[in-house]
Amino acid sequence: MWHRIAARQARTVAEAQAANTAREFAELCALWEIEPWGPERDAIHAAQIVKAIAEVLGATRHARPIEDYAVRFGRARQTPQDMRAALRLAALTAGVRINGDDR
Repeated sequence: MWHRIAARQARTVAEAQAANTAREFAELCALWEIEPWGPERDAIHAAQIVKAIAEVLGATRHARPIEDYAVRFGRARQTPQDMRAALRLAALTAGVRINGDDR
């Protein structure tokens, strides 16, 4: 968590640790749980845009959860099947045919 705080405050980790009290650290941790910042939040925003485009283009036959469109951080490596599914979803969103599929 100190790396996230340091990046948010444009400091090194050591500088952030010296500049923030234990209470401030706890408050920043709680804030991040409620409203994350950084790449994780950016991925959520990008996923919302992609999901909206997919729905407008009719690329999906049924509603998909936002998590299907988001980049995942800090989890196990994706399997080849996961990668193929993500590529297929992106291609369908863009209207590209894969293996003869048109939707």
